Amino acid sequence: MPSLIEQYPLPRVGQSVRLHDGKVAKVVNVFKANAVLKMMTEVEAIALSTNAQARFGQNWRDVYYHLDVMFPSGAMDVMDTSKVREVFDTP
Repeated sequence: MPSLIEQYPLPRVGQSVRLHDGKVAKVVNVFKANAVLKMMTEVEAIALSTNAQARFGQNWRDVYYHLDVMFPSGAMDVMDTSKVREVFDTP
């Protein structure tokens, strides 16, 4: 069975991600778990920690991230680990 890090690779700025809905977007910013928690209120951080631990297990901080992405149309969005299906280098 692959490790969590192999199942959920961390994208880098400049790489592209394919989402579960098939869309492809370019990564503009990456925020790892600790940075995401610092941007939240205490209540939001507790809720995120609880949900992420339930989904990814005890080592959720190793794989959880938020991304700022840009689609080919120029639209931008924020997403987390759960929406990314694949990470690849931008051609």
